[in-house]
Parts: sequence; structure tokens; C-alpha cells
Amino acid sequence: MSHRPPRSVQWIALVLLAAGLLRATGAFGSSFAAWTVADDNTTSLGTTSWDSFSLSTPSPTAGTVFVETITATLAGGGTDASYTGAKTVTFSGPSASPGGSSPSYPASVTFVAGVGTAPITLYDAQTTSITAVQGAVSGTSASFTVAVGSAGKLGFTNFTGAPAGSSQSGCPFGCTYTTFGKGNTVKVSVEITDSWGNIVSGFGAAKSVTLSTTGASVSPTSVTVPSSGTAQSPQFTYTAPSSNGWTSQTVTATATGYTNLTMTVNK
Repeated sequence: MSHRPPRSVQWIALVLLAAGLLRATGAFGSSFAAWTVADDNTTSLGTTSWDSFSLSTPSPTAGTVFVETITATLAGGGTDASYTGAKTVTFSGPSASPGGSSPSYPASVTFVAGVGTAPITLYDAQTTSITAVQGAVSGTSASFTVAVGSAGKLGFTNFTGAPAGSSQSGCPFGCTYTTFGKGNTVKVSVEITDSWGNIVSGFGAAKSVTLSTTGASVSPTSVTVPSSGTAQSPQFTYTAPSSNGWTSQTVTATATGYTNLTMTVNK
């Protein structure tokens, strides 16, 4: 003779099944309402919350991969050991570097007993935080600072006095001006950056930079990046030819131990 379980047990089973499906799909946001039916046919309405992510606080250097630990945390506290498997996690927060390199995140994160690790590379030296989202589960790390990488490149920076109507792109590496016009001037500094365009500080030894141009003029023809403080030189002045007989000119910065840096100026 078979025995059917009490009605309350049947309802609880259905609610648990529905909760699992809702949690898997992330439907209805971060919580859901569940009816509980007792043997005496009375009902009550309760709210169950999803997990959230707890993220570790890294101390990364620009351009160097680090491991971010992500923990699925129960609404009431503690780690949700049932949160397992490969999950498609979306990351946001940090910005691209001055040189245009965007953050690198994994396509998915594998969780074991509620804990996953994500290899991440950030390129902008900044104070920021990371947000991780998977369906209805999300979390944000505490604020942290990305350190500047090692000195590796020359860059152009600190532009002032460019002619109205001109436009600039590609800086700090390989800067290009368009619609600059004849006889116009712009003041520019040379900086020493890491490979991603973050300016370094406390360089330790002054660096002389030689400036040359094709058909235009620069003054002075040499600037010095200081040994202490921000690694940025005083400004030099570029003056475009005053005649109509030119289309494009270049300014080249040269320093021992560094790849030459070129700025292109189009009339």
C-alpha cells in the first residue's frame, strides 16, 4: 500500500524546485516570494534572497596579471558551497590606459564549493574597484590602487595653445594633429611612461631628450625629464611652416635607451 506524503511536503518540494530554476536563470532579480502551505491548509508568504559575490582586494601593477578571488556568499552569511561549475561572469569598473589598452578579463570563472578565481590584467594606473555580475548574483570589491609599471616609453603630453579647429589623436604615443594650419604653434612636453602610457615618478636620473623636425621648427631643440617627481619635461614649442608648400610635418623625440617618438602634424 503506497502512502502519499503530506501536502506541506509536496508544496515544499515544488517551492524548492522552483527556487532552483529561478536561481539558475536569474529571473525576478535578487529575491523571490514563496508560499508555504502547512498541513492545516494555512499559508504564509516569505522572501528568499539569492547569493552575492564577495571579491578580494588586490594590489596590482599595470600590465601584470593578478588573481581575483570571488566567493559566492549566502544571504545569511557564509559561503554557498553549492555554487559550483563554470559561470559566465561579467566584469566592469576599471578604465583603459592612457595608451588605449583595455582591461583583460576571463570569459568564464569556474567555481568549486562557492569559490572561483579569475586571472585579470589592468593597464590604467588608477584607484578603482571591480564589479562582478553573473545573472542575479553580483558584488563589488573594495577600492584599490593599480601601481604604475616600469619606465619603458617616451610620450607626448601637456599640450597647450593648439590652434582652434585642429584635432589631436593617438597620444601619448604616435600623436597626430589634423587641420593644424600654416604658421600655427603648440606647446608640448615629453614624458616617460610605462608600456601602457602611465607616467612614472621618481625616475632617479635626469633624461635628456633631443627634438628634431622636418621643415618646421621646435624650440628648444632639447628638453630634460627630471630625476625626481613626475617624469615630465618642460614644454617645447612647435611652429608649423608659414608657407603653403607643405602637407605634413613630423616632430621626433630621441633619448638614449628609448624608442624614438614621433608626432605628425597635418596642415
